[in-house]
Formats: sequence, C-alpha cells, structure tokens
Amino acid sequence: DMKPTELWTFPAIPGAGCALSTANDLTRFVKACMGITRTRLRATLARLTQTRRPTSLPGTHAGMGWYITSTGDDHIVWKSGLSMGCNTFMGYSQRKRRGAVLLGNFLWQPLDAGTISLGVKLIEPDFQVPDFNALYPH
Repeated sequence: DMKPTELWTFPAIPGAGCALSTANDLTRFVKACMGITRTRLRATLARLTQTRRPTSLPGTHAGMGWYITSTGDDHIVWKSGLSMGCNTFMGYSQRKRRGAVLLGNFLWQPLDAGTISLGVKLIEPDFQVPDFNALYPH
C-alpha cells in the first residue's frame, strides 16, 4: 500500500528480525564467498557450500546457510529472507562468478519465491529457474 512498515521487534525469534546490514556489507560478503575478495575465512566460506543435503525442490540442495540450485553445469548459490514489508536475496554463480544482492520493500505472494526467481535471473538470465514455491509449504 506504499506505506512504511516497521521492522519486526517481537522477542519470540530475535534472529528472524534482528540481523541488520547494508547493501554494501552484503555485496562484500557475496564477493568474499565467490573468492573475489581476499579473506582469511576463504576455506570456511567454501565449506558453506560443500556440505549439501537434498530439499523438496528438484535440483536444489541446502548448504550451511545457503541453498544451491543446479541446472546443467552451473550452480547458483543463494539465500533469501523476509520480514514485515521487506524482501531480500543474495547469491552468486559458482561457474561464472557473478553475484547479485536484491533488496525489496514489498512481499511477493506466496512468500519470497518471486524475489528468488528475479535474483537468480539477475545472476544468470539463461538459468532455468525451478518453481521456488515448492520450498515453502502453503
């Protein structure tokens, strides 16, 4: 409705609404994860995508803090988030080493599947995007 929305402040799940950052910080983090920025955490960051478990979405695995969606020879590593009135995506292509940070002030319905699809397409326009709604029960 084009009205400002307050950040979540409820105490039930503080981690869900208390992590505040900037677009610059998120961009630096994605660059470090891609190996573009030098960091002493390089090996640790690489391990976040090496550990993988299947999800309900074909071609998508859960890493440690990331999802990894694979099509053909490319893997898009990504994470999304949402809170009242805000929707986020950050991710990168492991093969092309191209990343994106997407911050929106609206919520897709259902949940953030639209933001995920848009973020993946910003990284790799030809990537065959699965139906990300399958990750979220209705």
